[in-house]
Amino acid sequence: MSAKKMSSSGAICRRYGYELPDDALRLIFSRMCFVDQIRLSLVCKRWKTLLEGEDITPTDRLPWIMFYGWRTELADRKELVKSVCKLYVPSEKKTYTVEDGLKGQEDRGKFVEAEALESKNGWVLFQQNSLINKTVPMFLYCPFTGEVIDDLPDLNYLAEKATFSCSDPSSEECVFFASRRIIGLLNISICRRGDQDWKTIQVVDPIPRSCKRDVVYTNGTFYCLFDKGALGALTVATKEWILLFPGSKEFSCFYYLTDDDDDGQLFMASWDSPYTTFSFDFRRRIWVEQAGCMDRTVVFLGAS
Repeated sequence: MSAKKMSSSGAICRRYGYELPDDALRLIFSRMCFVDQIRLSLVCKRWKTLLEGEDITPTDRLPWIMFYGWRTELADRKELVKSVCKLYVPSEKKTYTVEDGLKGQEDRGKFVEAEALESKNGWVLFQQNSLINKTVPMFLYCPFTGEVIDDLPDLNYLAEKATFSCSDPSSEECVFFASRRIIGLLNISICRRGDQDWKTIQVVDPIPRSCKRDVVYTNGTFYCLFDKGALGALTVATKEWILLFPGSKEFSCFYYLTDDDDDGQLFMASWDSPYTTFSFDFRRRIWVEQAGCMDRTVVFLGAS
């Protein structure tokens, strides 16, 4: 279907009103990277609805790298927040600036001296890196949309490690986790959005004066990895803490923890060469060295 229109030069122009069917658009959208999909979602409501469907995923699945920095400056006798927030896409070797995603000085002010604790599926969990009235405000930020979620209760300590349970922290089902060592003890806190306070328990530090390496969530449980391969678990429903593995001198390297979302299996990967991986045997409560590769799993340990 087309409509004819006479241009100022006398030529006849055709304007086509034909629209591609949804299936064709989905096929085109699925071949585009995340940044292009974000731009296309702004074209019209129909495209936005299609792109929000679960059947369309970006072509590249590599990790994104986020750079951010926030500071205050005086301008016209007013204190303004200057920001730099960039995303680097390894698959495209491109850097995207998203610093203008935040609206207004009120939101930008949250990021001054804030510390990023965890990132998952485009969301970043921050804590303001100073005690305000003996509490620590925490909030979430999505650099792709500029959305800020700041209705988490304040924590009464600066967290050393923190994470959240699901890919969509805006969901009421999402559980947040934070922890910190205090003289031989370990403070572990959890909450949900809308809670007035964090629920905190204190447990004996399994490896005193060591570093807590990683925290992951799977099947209703937060798993904490410590030095020497020590592994603890906090069940969200019962708030019960259990030490699954006390640690061993055999594991002297630095290790990082990951999980398999399909079956809840835990993997531990060493930082130092030789790069060894272990899976956790829940029945015997020991780490077992992986003879082969980790099926469908890629672990990025950083530059060496």
